[in-house]
Amino acid sequence: MWVQIKMSWHLSPKVVRNLYVQEMLPKSRRNPELWHQLNRFVSVLIVIALLIFVGLLFYPEWVRRGELASQLANEQTKLTAEQLLQKQRAREVVLLQNDPEYFETIARDKIGVMKEGETIMRLEVK
Repeated sequence: MWVQIKMSWHLSPKVVRNLYVQEMLPKSRRNPELWHQLNRFVSVLIVIALLIFVGLLFYPEWVRRGELASQLANEQTKLTAEQLLQKQRAREVVLLQNDPEYFETIARDKIGVMKEGETIMRLEVK
């Protein structure tokens, strides 16, 4: 791809050489600003692709973490209820061991024991 340039008096040899070099470059390299913009665009696309890839890698773990967090909350609720029940039963054991009136009340309610001369009446609410 030889280009003949007529030498004229108003063109210096340096200008002619630059024209010749520009003509020898491939067309794609003639506009360096365009290549700079394309390189930046491709770089951004690569970064976006990497972020999507990392997101897809960690998505199942994020979902699993959410499931485990809700499961933990449910288990903590159950634990709190069980601890409350344990406290109530421990209190009842202490009362049964130390309080004869409470023991007597429980015996009357659950077993149906009564004192001499006492009549028990049970009322059922419907």
